[in-house]
Amino acid sequence: MDAEGNLYIANQPGSNGSTMIQSYTPDGTLRWERECHVGIEAPALHPENDNLVYSSDAKMRMDWSASEGQGWEATAVTVNPHRFPNDPRISGDHGASGGTYLCTLGNGQLYQYQTDMNSGTIFIFRFTDSPDQISPERNNLMLLNGFTKEHPDVNHHWKRSGKVIHRYDHWQPGLWDLRWSLVVPSEDTSGGNFGDGNVQAMDVAGDYLFLARNGSSKTLQVERGHVDVRRLDSGQYVG
Repeated sequence: MDAEGNLYIANQPGSNGSTMIQSYTPDGTLRWERECHVGIEAPALHPENDNLVYSSDAKMRMDWSASEGQGWEATAVTVNPHRFPNDPRISGDHGASGGTYLCTLGNGQLYQYQTDMNSGTIFIFRFTDSPDQISPERNNLMLLNGFTKEHPDVNHHWKRSGKVIHRYDHWQPGLWDLRWSLVVPSEDTSGGNFGDGNVQAMDVAGDYLFLARNGSSKTLQVERGHVDVRRLDSGQYVG
């Protein structure tokens, strides 16, 4: 509280470095607020609405035409420590504050898949409110990335993705309809943050799968920041 009686409140919803700061007048009127809901993580777009972005602990509405830094507004905090005190987004060694993935399953509900910072664990959350629309084509599509017995983790940097990608259609718990499997070109070496050309992140836009390589590699013939583009329906290399 300052000399004029204005109240200042700071809150950290989750363990991802997000912060909320608010200031109120003595009669309880909101003076201003500042928020950050994306710290050390990769947020995700709503599968049916490109104007909605979800971080590990918040839902944000986007205005892509606004000036830089002004085009977002947090509309909800998805962490409730009073109702769910054991939520991994507020507990654990690293917390569920790595990558975020959203999808709607056959029951029409929105699910959020969350990894920890080191991608060692996947946490699954279910929203109780139904989305406005459901896509019959991709609401049960799953892309699963990792290492296998045939293609193991050998000296890979801990930030890198796995060597194998599977696409499953019509996915539901207990039902795995494999459409294609892909072994991504990689090298069994760890060059720190930028010293190898292995894939570090992947994302989907429209009919394409994008694989981003953080470092450079003479073996793989890629420069730093190289992005592979593949067909989402077949995994075929495009460019």
